Amino acid sequence: MVISCSAYGCVNRFNKGVAISFYKFPLNNSELCQKWVVATKRDSFVPTKYSYICSVHFHKEDYNYENANKPRSKANVGLEDVTYKDCALIFDSMHIKSGLVYNPSNGNYEGFSDYGNNISAFDPNSIATEALVFMLVGLRGHWKCPIG
Repeated sequence: MVISCSAYGCVNRFNKGVAISFYKFPLNNSELCQKWVVATKRDSFVPTKYSYICSVHFHKEDYNYENANKPRSKANVGLEDVTYKDCALIFDSMHIKSGLVYNPSNGNYEGFSDYGNNISAFDPNSIATEALVFMLVGLRGHWKCPIG
């Protein structure tokens, strides 16, 4: 049987030589088990004796180091939400509707191509058709966040 993490969006699986530990759900402690189930962010998930959570979802202070070789998880451990922890910065272009708009506050037409900070493009009379977008994209979850 393959041991894999039950948390939503987590693709960790047990592999020898990889420093990720897997913990069974505390089925004998219903209150703690329910906290773990909520933290998995999976709708109508019911853990079984074969359900696991990987060590990526725990804080370092959640462990007792009784034996220097193997950490034991505490009985009252909560799970860390790593959905937003790992992300990548993406630079991309986006097609925009081309057109000119008169701005009465400064008396200028807007919609021409420029590079920002009043730096005009090669042809200052060309109308913009694309915009540069900076975006954060989640590696573990399905989310995107435009940042500029």
